Amino acid sequence: MLILNPEVGGERQDDIVDRIRQLVVGSDGAVANLDDWGERRISFPMGGQATGRYMVMTCDAPGSVLTEIERVLSINKDVVLRSQTIRLSKAQAAIQQEKGAPPPTDDRTEGESPFPRAPRPQRRRPR
Repeated sequence: MLILNPEVGGERQDDIVDRIRQLVVGSDGAVANLDDWGERRISFPMGGQATGRYMVMTCDAPGSVLTEIERVLSINKDVVLRSQTIRLSKAQAAIQQEKGAPPPTDDRTEGESPFPRAPRPQRRRPR
């Protein structure tokens, strides 16, 4: 998952995503899905930004490529606000494929929290 700086031009953002795709494909891997969630509000400001462009990429690649991807993302801190890589073992990936795991999607409405809070109890006034 990537959170990209919305103030940086879309061309630079696309360059980063293309670079990651080239790294995966160049190592005999495959990009299964690229899901662009668009610009969303961030729960806490990162790099002075209150919003970010969220992208989720699902791919099958060797571990050495993931290390290189993390390195490329860390170099481009002006474009990439935050990134997270999740590495599955072959057994875990096989189980997910057998289950027919759908690609990750975000079905929440804009501004909806992923962790809804219970309403706070009303405070009693002292007598």
